[in-house]
Amino acid sequence: MTYNTNYSNQTGGFSFLAIIAGFAVDVIGSLVGGFIISLIFMVVLVGQGIDPSAMEQELTSSVLVLAAFMFVHIFFTMAGAFIAATVAKRSELLHAGVLAGLSIALTLVMNFLTSDPSPVWYKALSILLTVPAALLGGYLRMVSKPKGPPQGQYGMGPYPPVPPPGGYQTPPPTGPAGGPRGEQDGNRQKPKWGGPSGQGGREL
Repeated sequence: MTYNTNYSNQTGGFSFLAIIAGFAVDVIGSLVGGFIISLIFMVVLVGQGIDPSAMEQELTSSVLVLAAFMFVHIFFTMAGAFIAATVAKRSELLHAGVLAGLSIALTLVMNFLTSDPSPVWYKALSILLTVPAALLGGYLRMVSKPKGPPQGQYGMGPYPPVPPPGGYQTPPPTGPAGGPRGEQDGNRQKPKWGGPSGQGGREL
C-alpha cells in the first residue's frame, strides 16, 4: 500500500507543478500555433503577389486571420487548464482560474511591451474569452476523471486509509489443509500399527 508523500510542490489544495505544466502548454501551444497560422497565410499572400512589407498589415486586418489566431489562443488556454487540472488531481476549477489569471497577465504585459498592431476589439475579446475557456478546460477534466472512493478511504489519496466499518477482522488460525485447526484435529484419522486396515491393525 502506497501513499502520496510528495508535498514539496503543494500547498493545501493547490499544486504549483500543475500550474507550471498548464501554463507551459498554454504559452508554447499558442506560440507554435500562431507561427504556423502566420506561415500559412504568408505563403497565401505571397502567391497573391502581396508586397512582403505589407504582410503584417494584411495579417492584422484580415478577420479570417484574426479568427484563426483567436481559435488557437482559446484552444490552448482550455488545453492548458485541462492539463493543470489533470496534474493537480483536485480543485480543478481553482487551478483553471489561476491559469486564466496568469494568461491574462501575460497578454497585458505583452500588449504593453510590444507594439501589437492588432485591433482593440481583438485584444479585448481575447482577454474576455480567456476565463471561460480556462474554466471549461477545468470543468471537462472534473467531469471526465474516473470516479473512485474519496481521498483517505481504503488506501486512496494522500492520507492513511480509514479502517472499514467494524474494524479489521483477524482470521482464525488454520491447519495444513486450510480449515480451522481445532476442526482438523478432531477429524484427522489416527495412525494404525500392526498391519493394513482389516488385517488386525489397531489404532494408536
